[in-house]
Amino acid sequence: FRTSDRFLSVNLIEEDTFADNKFIARLGALIAAHTEIGIERLNFFCISANKSLSTWEFDDILKTGVSSIFIGVESKFAPTEGYHKRTGRTIEETFRELHRRGIATIGAWMCGFDFQTRDNMEEDLQSFIALEPTYQQLTRLCPFPGTPLWEDMAKEGRLDPAEVKTESISFFGGGGMTPKHFHDHEIMEIVDRGYTTLYETWGACFFRQWKVNLNGFEY
Repeated sequence: FRTSDRFLSVNLIEEDTFADNKFIARLGALIAAHTEIGIERLNFFCISANKSLSTWEFDDILKTGVSSIFIGVESKFAPTEGYHKRTGRTIEETFRELHRRGIATIGAWMCGFDFQTRDNMEEDLQSFIALEPTYQQLTRLCPFPGTPLWEDMAKEGRLDPAEVKTESISFFGGGGMTPKHFHDHEIMEIVDRGYTTLYETWGACFFRQWKVNLNGFEY
């Protein structure tokens, strides 16, 4: 930080920053105590799960100096489908209270889970849109090599590891996995419609960020 006075934000790229309470509290204290920069100028972005954030009071999260958090929402139905990182507070409360304090969110949602069907997909998508994420990452479910999902799909005969091409493994590629309830083109249509609806409902991300900033200023 001593090399320049132009730093405004830093990124902490790890799996779940707020899982380490002592580290993140210490980091916030060090930023606040910095005489040249301080918490009024320097903020940080991180990735964290709802489960970990739920162990904190919202005002204590604010005092760490975090300005934006990537949160894996995954699906409205994730908490009852074994996704333990979604346990804790309701995701609606987490997003609402972070926004109220001026903390932006990058909400992540996925399409293509086996538990998503033609009967519940629209409910799932609309529940994510209703969170008003400051930024968003909508993707299709894709098994990556070495993950439990990859192993499960291989055992079920829903992908052949020997036939999977590297270029098919991505946020928008299926990685050789056959969706249970949808065609590939349907999944991509849902993802694209989600991005469009978020823009048409809440406006451009730039203005959503501005709204969150004004919330924080008022708070």
